[in-house]
Amino acid sequence: MKQQISFDSLLAEFESRLGVEDVLTPQTIDHTKMIALMESYTSEESDWEKYAYHDSSRSYTRNGVENFGHNANLLLLVWEPGKGSLVHDHAAAHCVMKVLKGHLQEYLFSSETLKLESKRDLGPDSVAYITDELGYHKMVNESSELAVSLHLYTPPYAKLNGCNIIDEVNGSKVKVNMSRLHSYKGVLMREGCDTC
Repeated sequence: MKQQISFDSLLAEFESRLGVEDVLTPQTIDHTKMIALMESYTSEESDWEKYAYHDSSRSYTRNGVENFGHNANLLLLVWEPGKGSLVHDHAAAHCVMKVLKGHLQEYLFSSETLKLESKRDLGPDSVAYITDELGYHKMVNESSELAVSLHLYTPPYAKLNGCNIIDEVNGSKVKVNMSRLHSYKGVLMREGCDTC
C-alpha cells in the first residue's frame, strides 16, 4: 500500500519539485511522479473546503490554490450539478487531476478526428491524466450534487497563453483566456481580476 500524505505535504512536494528556479518544459517534468503524489493524498473536505468557492451561474468555478514558481499552478474546481466543460486542449502541458468530492465523467476525444474515444466515471480519490498527445477532453458533472476536483497544470501554459475550446461538430478552435480565477488561496477575487 502506498504511503499516504496530507494535503499540506502534497503542496510541499509539488513546491519542492516544481517551484524551482529552472524553467521546466513538458519534456523535463516527470508527470508520473505528479500522478503518484496525487494518488498518495486521500481527500478530506476540511483540507480544501476554504478553496471551494462556487458560483451557480457558471458551469464550474476555478479557484487558485497555489502557484509553484513559473512551472505549475494548482486549481480547485467546483462543478455545478448537470454542468461541465466544453471540449478543450491543455496548451501542450501536463494536467493531473484528482476528484476530491462527487463524480465526474471524462469524455476523451481524438485530437485528429474528434471521434469520442472513451467515457469514464471518476469517483472520489480517482486520479486522471491528460495531455494534448493523448487527445482533447471535456469533464461533466452528471449528478445532482456539486463535485470538486484538484488540477495540477505543469507547465502553466494555459494560464499564461490560454487554451483552445474545440467545437465538437466542426473541429474549429477558439483560444480562450484561462488566467482569471474566482478565488486565489481562499480569497475571492474581484470580478475580471487576473491571478497574481
